[in-house]
Amino acid sequence: MRLFIGLRPDPKSREMIAQGFQPLRRIREVSWVPEENLHLTLAFLGEADARILPDLNQVIGNTSTHCQPVQLTYGEAADVFPGWHSPRVIWLGAGAPGLAQLHQRLWQELIPLGFKGDNRFHPHITLGRVKRQLAQADLAAVQQARWPGKMETIQEITLFESVLRPEGPRYKVLSTHTLT
Repeated sequence: MRLFIGLRPDPKSREMIAQGFQPLRRIREVSWVPEENLHLTLAFLGEADARILPDLNQVIGNTSTHCQPVQLTYGEAADVFPGWHSPRVIWLGAGAPGLAQLHQRLWQELIPLGFKGDNRFHPHITLGRVKRQLAQADLAAVQQARWPGKMETIQEITLFESVLRPEGPRYKVLSTHTLT
């Protein structure tokens, strides 16, 4: 199983984000993330045996009981990884007070289970992955893309399975844990 833990915007927010960047979806060199897959990754775990799921749910449950709901603020502009000179991922920034601490607390409990910790945390929602070099006009469109931004309260941490398919990954919700 290919697993990750994340925060999932509510359906209305996912719809607003997708609509806000809809004009960019004409760019064919980008594999755009479907609206239903939009999320903020807290921990990418990679391949794991299904037998670890009870332990993972315990870790996520422990973390969620020690962390409050997250007041997530989405940025107004798209950005890219690793940089504008050679973009590979188009993303929307997101931030919240306590988000870095939530990420850190989660990893403190995941490492004893044998997962490799990741100190790099740049909270974002991936909008698309660049398949081929972008034309200058398309790059400029990404740089100029704007939407009004939004703030919402995220109440749950979600454990996802990423099912890889030729047409793109499908994210299956395995469990949710309420932040208290």
